[in-house]
Amino acid sequence: EGRKMTMERVDLTVVCSGALTDMTVLAPDRACTLIPLTSDGKPAPAVVIGDHDRLSQVITNLLGNVVRHTPPGTPAEIAVGPVGENAVVEVRDHGPGVSDQDAQKVFRRFYRADTSRNRETGGSGLGLAIVSAIIERHGGTVRMLHTPGGGATVRIELPALLSDATDA
Repeated sequence: EGRKMTMERVDLTVVCSGALTDMTVLAPDRACTLIPLTSDGKPAPAVVIGDHDRLSQVITNLLGNVVRHTPPGTPAEIAVGPVGENAVVEVRDHGPGVSDQDAQKVFRRFYRADTSRNRETGGSGLGLAIVSAIIERHGGTVRMLHTPGGGATVRIELPALLSDATDA
């Protein structure tokens, strides 16, 4: 908190692609894919003005949660692309999911659900609070949703740099 951010053009599609490459090393037993959110199903840049390192930290934290809180081998995907005036990222898992009650609280500091999402020792309860703080500092929103077919989806929406979306 309070650390200076270096604001620059950041393509979230590139950030997510890099994070998935890291994920294949961290969890080679998981099928991890990058999918477009555009209506035509084609990959598109999702450009924002933001701090590249902090936005990378967000995606890394979310993928770390997938590894920690879902059974081994559980697939995950990141859906990314421009949606209206926003750049949207959805980190989706196909694990046990998060209850509606917990979904309202998971972004609070030190909150830990005491369900199957806390395998072994669980975490400190700060990961999603950090994600929320970084996204808020970028003028965006983050929320927990249900993944169709089962699991948890974290949806991030950030103001898009629209001119780059059409120039790319």
